[in-house]
Amino acid sequence: MNYKNSLDEKERLMLKSSRVCIVGCGGLGGYIAELLIRLGVGKIIAVDGDRFDESNLNRQLLCTHDTVGKSKAVAVAERAALINPELEVAAVTEFLDADNAVEILKDCDLVLDALDSIEARRTLHEACKTLGISMVFGAIGPWHIQYGVVLPESKLFSNIVSSPEYHGETMLSFVPASCASLQVSEAVKLLTGNKSELMGKVCDIDLMTNEQIIFEI
Repeated sequence: MNYKNSLDEKERLMLKSSRVCIVGCGGLGGYIAELLIRLGVGKIIAVDGDRFDESNLNRQLLCTHDTVGKSKAVAVAERAALINPELEVAAVTEFLDADNAVEILKDCDLVLDALDSIEARRTLHEACKTLGISMVFGAIGPWHIQYGVVLPESKLFSNIVSSPEYHGETMLSFVPASCASLQVSEAVKLLTGNKSELMGKVCDIDLMTNEQIIFEI
C-alpha cells in the first residue's frame, strides 16, 4: 500500500531550518523532544535546571536507571545525538526565570511549554510577548490534557489561576505522551506555514470521557 509522506520537501526543509525551544524537559518535555528530534527540527534549545530521580521513571521518557541523577536538559542533547546527529541541541541547565528568559529565547522561532506551574508559564509568556514569539501551551492532570497556541498578545495566563498540573508519581504515562504529541502537531503546523485551528485557543480534553472543549484566549 502506498502512503504519501505528509510533509513535502519544502516543509521538511522548513523544519530543518527551524529553531525551537523546549522549556521543561521532564514528563511533557521529554516526549516533545523525542518527537521533534525524529521529525528533523534543525535546532532545539532544551531548558531545565532539574535532574532525574527515581520518582520520574513512571512518566518521563528520558528517565532510565542510567540517567537518574543526570541533567534533564543534557539528556535531551544526548538522546538527539543517538537518533539524529545532524540536529543541534543547546542544553541550558538552569531554570528559566525573569532574568534569563529573553536571552534564552531571543533567536527562537517557536517555544514549546512543558512547565508545571502557572507562575512559570506567566514568566515564559512575558518573555515571548517581549520577543513576539508564539508558544505552544501544554498542561496535564490525571486523565486530563490542555493544549493550544498562545500568541504573544494572548491573556491566558493573566486570566486563569489554575490548570491541570503534574501529580508526580501518580501520573499515568500515556497522559504526558498524549499531550506532547498534540503539542508537537501544532508546532509542526506553525513551523511549516500551515494553518492551526488553535491559534489563540486552548483545547481541553478529558481522556476518561473523551469530552473535548475549545475556548478562545
